[in-house]
Amino acid sequence: MSAVQAYSQAFAKTVASFDPSNPTRWYFQSDALHLSILLCLLVALLCFIGSTATGNYSRVDQLWSVIPVIYAWHFALHAGLPPRAVAGATLITAWGVRLTYNFARKGGYSGEEDYRWPALREIIPNPLLWALFNFFFISIVQNVILLGIIVPVHFAARATTTPSLTLIDAIYIAAFLALLVFESIADEQQWRFQNTKYAARAAADAPGGAAL
Repeated sequence: MSAVQAYSQAFAKTVASFDPSNPTRWYFQSDALHLSILLCLLVALLCFIGSTATGNYSRVDQLWSVIPVIYAWHFALHAGLPPRAVAGATLITAWGVRLTYNFARKGGYSGEEDYRWPALREIIPNPLLWALFNFFFISIVQNVILLGIIVPVHFAARATTTPSLTLIDAIYIAAFLALLVFESIADEQQWRFQNTKYAARAAADAPGGAAL
């Protein structure tokens, strides 16, 4: 039996062992990675159904900064909240808050579709091919990527041998926070620049407005 077959059988056993009368026990007795894969597949399916039903293919975009936070805390909680996993989940949460806020104020949750998908629909006009593209790439591949970037938290949680954070951890945390502050400042500068640009364009397009 190959490793893929063995893992597939183990995953199927995790799904089959679900006990609706005691989901908490099932959760903590199951493999954390199996559970995250199951959640990933469920989210991908919901994204596919939601995008197909509404014609808005930005469902994954709306979850891009939310789902990784859920995965991170899932891995930390399932491992018993070891310090390194908690630190990682906390930093990922800060990253998610920054992206979610930035995405929301740009209207990302107002129902507006990302400009990429209408452009791609012009390239893929066939409804069946577009449905396949939506199912495999937009819904599944992107969700797999979101899980993949958080999986290191799972291994960090399982490999933790020290009861507390080390100096190396502190250096990484400080570097992450410094970069987060830098990115937040850049977000705000870009936001102000774009607002100023569009305000200037609107003033130029108004009757009697001066050309830019």
